[in-house]
Amino acid sequence: MMGILVTATDSWALWALLLLCAAAGFWFEKTYAGARVSGPIITMLLAFALSNAGVIPAQSAVYDTIWRYLLLLAIPLLLFQANIKQIFSESGKTLLAFLLGLLGVLIGVLLAYWLIPVGKSDWQVAAVFTAQFIGGPENYNQVAGSLSLNNKTLLEGGKAAIHLVFVFYFIILFLLVSIRTLRMQFKEALTDRWGPTVVVVVDETRKGSSIYVPTLSTGLALSAAICALGVWAESVLNWQGAAILIITVVSVILALALPRAMARIEGSNEFGILLMQLLFAVVGASANVSVVAKSAPVLLAVAVIIVVVHLLFVILVGRWLKLSLPEIVIASNAAIGGPLTVAAMTSARRWHHLVVPAVLYGTIGYAIANYIALWLGNWLK
Repeated sequence: MMGILVTATDSWALWALLLLCAAAGFWFEKTYAGARVSGPIITMLLAFALSNAGVIPAQSAVYDTIWRYLLLLAIPLLLFQANIKQIFSESGKTLLAFLLGLLGVLIGVLLAYWLIPVGKSDWQVAAVFTAQFIGGPENYNQVAGSLSLNNKTLLEGGKAAIHLVFVFYFIILFLLVSIRTLRMQFKEALTDRWGPTVVVVVDETRKGSSIYVPTLSTGLALSAAICALGVWAESVLNWQGAAILIITVVSVILALALPRAMARIEGSNEFGILLMQLLFAVVGASANVSVVAKSAPVLLAVAVIIVVVHLLFVILVGRWLKLSLPEIVIASNAAIGGPLTVAAMTSARRWHHLVVPAVLYGTIGYAIANYIALWLGNWLK
């Protein structure tokens, strides 16, 4: 078997390929067809293809750098010029959809638990999958430790299966809001505020943006300072996810208190979108079919059932409750993907007014995931 062409330590080559995947997505969005499908899909698929073709690794410190630093840096940049009034008006509906998403995850976990034979550790697997989907990787590891799940094959196989499912889950989310006939089945369809999304994306990518280096550099410095404050506060509070929440809140306060000053930071939104695009490249690169096939392919079935049930539940019940499809999709991402992936999706679709509520609810998922997962695991034991 051939080794990886670009290894995990070939940092510059990895950065070049990830940025190339991101650039390909942006170029694709310059067309109306590309804007409808969305550039992040192209970025994810390219990185996924490179990873599974043995060109780039599924794990690397470069990916960790993007997750830990660049994505946090992007959040304030996306919020400096946010429409605060519209943000507050959207919070209630998004919360309802988010709660539906959490319930959908639990239903999916229970169904997978009853349908897929995993062995004596089935209740532990159900718990750690709940922790991962509602929270994130840290929740996954913490719950595994709390429940004494020490089977390395199950742990690594579960992570690999979830990474693989996430790629296709995100692709489905982007495609759902691009299907005209489907959106017309929901409240506030193509004639509402969501309608011009494709036109907005195309116009923005074609005309470019006005970037003034002094103000953009100031914005980057301010964003880094806000991130430093958030990370410091998280360490003091010892609360996972607090950094993202504090970064979001401080950014919103600045946008609310100093709207004119924040509006002068030209190019901050575009730079934030670029950083978020790298997330989709990392998601695609982290999903490797061979890793899943070698470790525990049965766990892939578990992850698929959870995601499919979650999506069907949140879409059907959301439609019954007269929620719009974009609100449902964003809340689903917040419930199952987390604050960073949902921030990336809202920025990619130019739904800037949904960044704050989506990030807020995604962060809440981090906070409650362990409690829900441990309760469920002990109940199933």
